[in-house]
Amino acid sequence: MLKNKRKPLPASVTVEASLTVSLSLLAIFSALGICFRNHDAVLQSAVLNERLELYSHAPADAELAEGEIPDERLGYTLSAGPFRMSVRNGTYSIAGRVEGDEYSDEQELRRFEPQKMMRGLTLVEEIGGKEK
Repeated sequence: MLKNKRKPLPASVTVEASLTVSLSLLAIFSALGICFRNHDAVLQSAVLNERLELYSHAPADAELAEGEIPDERLGYTLSAGPFRMSVRNGTYSIAGRVEGDEYSDEQELRRFEPQKMMRGLTLVEEIGGKEK
């Protein structure tokens, strides 16, 4: 007679194993979900900032697209649906907003004015005195 009997495991070991595996999977997938949401938030903010920087260096009389602006990079998101980006063109600043299902960001940049910087630099030189 062959003795091929296995010793049965206590029930508590299988219950503990199933609880451990399910909690481990929950932690892993929750961490992945957080990473996906952070990726989308950074992508939205970066695309908006790039658009505002581009507009802030444009001449004041240039025709800039305002309102809803499509951007193909906002379609490559990992966790959320479609995003909407809008830009308001002001006299001294440019403001923009990007909105999604779970995240929205609003940024404002002053227009790039090199003549203003040069005036300030000249003033500092006059106050400090020129050293030759």
